[in-house]
Amino acid sequence: MKVVFFKAQAQGMLLWFMFERIDGHDVVLLHSGSAGRQLLGERVTPTEVPESWKGRLGPYTLPQGAAREFFDRAELRQEEGFLILELFGSILGEAPNTLLLRPDGEERAIVLGLGRGKGAVVRFERQGDAQFLSTKGVRLQLKPAGQSLQAERAASVADPGRVLRALLERRLAERAR
Repeated sequence: MKVVFFKAQAQGMLLWFMFERIDGHDVVLLHSGSAGRQLLGERVTPTEVPESWKGRLGPYTLPQGAAREFFDRAELRQEEGFLILELFGSILGEAPNTLLLRPDGEERAIVLGLGRGKGAVVRFERQGDAQFLSTKGVRLQLKPAGQSLQAERAASVADPGRVLRALLERRLAERAR
């Protein structure tokens, strides 16, 4: 097998990268004298997004009256052949937790990549006219067309402690059971 290194410079440091196939995954590795070999990521190929999944694109929020969670909003979108799920919550800060998904049938998708949380399942279900997304133990509802997450984000930033209070209340309730 031929090994090819790619050289780059960042902040005055010389970096060496290489692509390698490891256990069925095409990965990019960083080589440096001080840190050795480090896994940076996995190469993922875009696939056709089924029409049924395109109908699920949009903003999701916790249903009315639901307990607050680690994240309370999400945005499912399609970009350049990829299905992307962004999770938002005041605990996560300004930057969303971005997941790359691969549809696996009509009702579920697999989180792509390597590392913690990768290979997890995102499930979709319909109850009447309402559509729901569930991941990491949190169930979110698709907002009606035309509504955005901008107002939701602003409310979360205005009171970042509300999510922490809700999580604490939930943990205390679980211990009391």
